[in-house]
Amino acid sequence: MDSIPIQVTELLNYGYSIAKALLKEQKEFFPFGVSIDYEGNIKQRLVHDGDNYPLSNVLIDVIQKDFDAQLISRSLSAYSIIYDAKVRNTIYPEGIDVVVAMVKGIHDDSAEIYYLPYENIEGQLQYFEPWGERSE
Repeated sequence: MDSIPIQVTELLNYGYSIAKALLKEQKEFFPFGVSIDYEGNIKQRLVHDGDNYPLSNVLIDVIQKDFDAQLISRSLSAYSIIYDAKVRNTIYPEGIDVVVAMVKGIHDDSAEIYYLPYENIEGQLQYFEPWGERSE
């Protein structure tokens, strides 16, 4: 991918730091969002739908609809939705856990997806080289 804009880097650093802390403390986390406004202020967005065991896709949809509406109204300049997943690809044919960050900005027609792979090795989380892709 081309160089990452500073806004996206800030969102990724902020979101990944929260996800890493949650994984270290709780071993898992529910999807959450982070957004940045035109003044550079970053905020978190959590959703609680009343269910103690909510489906991740439901939470992601709620956060995405809210953030998309804020992008349209120009309340935000960019956002990221962070969630935990397992992916398989040519580098990790057996699959690996990843922290996923779906990022969308005011000038983007499609989102960019960033993956931060990790493994629990002898009780310690070890993170590997992240990568990004543009979604279709």
